Amino acid sequence: MTKRYVRLLVALIIVAVIAIGAYAGVTVYKNNENKKLQEEANKNVIFKFNVNDIHSLKIRNSAGDYVFEVSDNSEWVMTSGDGIAFKSSKLASICNTISDLTADSILTENPDDLSKYGLDNPMIINAVTYNDDENSLEIGKQVPGESVYYVKVTGKDTIYLISSDYVDNLWAERENLKDTYIFDVNNTNDINYFRFEKDGKTVYDLSRDDDGNWTNKEPFPDGKVNSSQVVSILSQVTRSSCVSFGEENPDDLSKLGFDNPSFELELKTDSKDVNMIFGDYYDEDHRYIYGYNAEQKQVYIFEFETVGCLETITEDVMQRELRNEYFGNITGFSLDILGQKIEIDFKYDPKNPTVADYKLNGEVVDTNDETTLNAFNLFIFSITGIAYDQICENVSADELNKEPSASVIYHLTDGTDYKLEFIQKSDDDKYFYIKENGKYLNVLARRYILEEGILKSYNDVMELM
Repeated sequence: MTKRYVRLLVALIIVAVIAIGAYAGVTVYKNNENKKLQEEANKNVIFKFNVNDIHSLKIRNSAGDYVFEVSDNSEWVMTSGDGIAFKSSKLASICNTISDLTADSILTENPDDLSKYGLDNPMIINAVTYNDDENSLEIGKQVPGESVYYVKVTGKDTIYLISSDYVDNLWAERENLKDTYIFDVNNTNDINYFRFEKDGKTVYDLSRDDDGNWTNKEPFPDGKVNSSQVVSILSQVTRSSCVSFGEENPDDLSKLGFDNPSFELELKTDSKDVNMIFGDYYDEDHRYIYGYNAEQKQVYIFEFETVGCLETITEDVMQRELRNEYFGNITGFSLDILGQKIEIDFKYDPKNPTVADYKLNGEVVDTNDETTLNAFNLFIFSITGIAYDQICENVSADELNKEPSASVIYHLTDGTDYKLEFIQKSDDDKYFYIKENGKYLNVLARRYILEEGILKSYNDVMELM
């Protein structure tokens, strides 16, 4: 190897060493810078721990001291305070916020006068974990003209600035802690009793058994309850939240109409219950209404439309369909609808529905013609889907003994018949009393379901046949 090549190789090695050294130097510099940035960021972390480790919340506000603890069944209970009905979701919001709290910046680590920051008499939020670690935050004034607050950790000098977004979640004055909901439950399935009264009369009085089935005590105890409708109404009721609080411990309930309530609600779970009455409307437009919880002695103001059940009627929680019969149990129908007699032979095999055999007034229904088959199916559904419109429990015997204007008879595979009879209401030709197998059902059906339902569907099929 010539001296020239040796010199070139040595030069390349020197350049490589310099480059590696420079890279290493840059890397070390960047790592140091990142470390400094991380250290700076960590300085702004006020609390960082597992929210599920919180066992209790100790709160001091302008009204006094409150202590809440997580019970054995994972529900919040107040163990110290003035006994207000509190909102569990508010406590959850406080826990979620304080367990992962980072400041915008540090104002000072050596404050000279805490009163300048409102920290001489602060609101205190103390989240205590199961291993007795205390995470106590003191909240002072809002910085003038800015959306940040002064805060500090109890027992330490550093004053932080945190966003008002955090403070909104943490703010825990007495009014913020008070429950705004009619009935604060985690799951509507926990509710096993639901009573609603309007103008002193029971609209429904519902109880749920262990299998989740609802029954109605009054009125119309013989009616079948539509459980899905009950759950839907309960979902609205449990989301009903007041827009503001009224007077506590009112000395005269008549001032707001609570001596003669317009509505009354009662709901229960295995562990708690609530009774809420509604009095006068708050405004002339009837958009808002006063509510009162006698146990809490608290007046509320609700937006009327948001209270999910105040406009419901008994029929809204009932199963209005009269006979939901499995098609495989039906061999035919005999109808007399306002003088039009109709006979249907109905042979339906659920195991082989494509070979169903239907006859209408003795004539075979062409099941290969899709248009005819669809029209026939709609006709059958108009029969099997007969539903009542209103509950009507008090009727004279003379009314019910009149000759029916229409009848629907199901012929069943067990050899029995199921019969519905429609008796014209004397004072209203739009409605019919309904008898089931000779017994009055305490309900009314509209003429519409006979004329625009069954008869119209029948005529549509006949035109196609």
